[in-house]
Amino acid sequence: MQHRSSVPREISGAAVSIACSVGYAPSMFAFILYGSMLDQSQGIEGKKLVFLTMIAFAVKGFL
Repeated sequence: MQHRSSVPREISGAAVSIACSVGYAPSMFAFILYGSMLDQSQGIEGKKLVFLTMIAFAVKGFL
């Protein structure tokens, strides 16, 4: 059984590239956010804050 997509085959590569850009955009900016957090809260407190933020993003993504 063949699945029929609503995206024409001629532009499917462009559609996937746009979807990936949007999907991976948070990852591009996460390092700036984490670096800022570590600069503001030095030591173990900064690392705890970064990991709690990662957990929050994971839970939000799961939901």
